Amino acid sequence: MKKKIFVTAADTGAGKTFVTSHLIRLLQDQGVRASAIKPVACGANTNGINEDVELLARAQNISDPDLLNLHTFSLPASPNIAAAAEGRSIDSGELTGWCNRQTDNSDLCLIEGVGGLMVPLNDRYLVSDWIIDMQPCEVMLIIGARLGSINHTLLTLEHLEKLSLAPKYLVINALGDDDCSEHLIRSIQPFLSPETRVAMIPYNATPEHFQPLITDLLAKS
Repeated sequence: MKKKIFVTAADTGAGKTFVTSHLIRLLQDQGVRASAIKPVACGANTNGINEDVELLARAQNISDPDLLNLHTFSLPASPNIAAAAEGRSIDSGELTGWCNRQTDNSDLCLIEGVGGLMVPLNDRYLVSDWIIDMQPCEVMLIIGARLGSINHTLLTLEHLEKLSLAPKYLVINALGDDDCSEHLIRSIQPFLSPETRVAMIPYNATPEHFQPLITDLLAKS
């Protein structure tokens, strides 16, 4: 089995890193030759490390964050702005080439994106373009269950459909005790592809809540 999965979201703060870090830990614990990378990250601590990259590295017992990250920018902004603030830019060919080399080292690789589909990586290149350039690659869409999620989700699904990239996995991630996941899934279900596998992750989830999603990830396409 060789599989690449691009993890994106309807908006920022939906829980991409939370879900990805749990999945990679469980996959490796079950003996799967899996990896998770965060190629682009914006916002860094005093040591120049992004907290999402740090979390993914810790989940995989990796001490060198450069093994899962190509670009970290200090400014917590969209990558095009954050890179420009440092006199840098993201080269799309370099990015996709680096990602493909990382995925060669595992049977299943989770590639965590940055923000949502329409976030600019440079002035001519969006996250959605990055996903296209990573094909063949399955898409996992993370939805943070909160007010406004229905609109963001349906717009994201519509754009993915236009790109012929309907998500293989859709994860509804509860962000607090005031969980609106059931309302959200009822609203978006009619707009989902029949092939999309839906996972519901409750607030304060335990590893058992991720196991159905792990099973889907390991199933033959």
